[in-house]
Amino acid sequence: MQIIKLDIEHFNFYCPVTGTKISGSDADDHSAALVLSVCETGHIMHSSDNINKQLNELGISPDSDSIENTEIEQLKFPPGTVCYQITVHGFSCGPASITADYFINMNYCEDHEWNYNL
Repeated sequence: MQIIKLDIEHFNFYCPVTGTKISGSDADDHSAALVLSVCETGHIMHSSDNINKQLNELGISPDSDSIENTEIEQLKFPPGTVCYQITVHGFSCGPASITADYFINMNYCEDHEWNYNL
């Protein structure tokens, strides 16, 4: 899986496949997004139905606030999945930053369901 690291100064990340906003509280659509998680806390902001099934099989609640990177590495992603690792910088009583991982299925198509049983 390819990892693309971005350092930006805002939380306006749009899905490169669907063109919809997938970050922030006003996110529009997560159809091509497989997992969105915050690296520092392990909080899962979004996970697809297939990823939820895999998380449950690993004994992890999809609503977990503490998923580890080693647990994410155990998940099966469709071919063409790209992880956008986005670090947002700002100020909060001094310099602050937060990093989130956005796992996007770059092969997403509304009419196609990928087989996760590899």
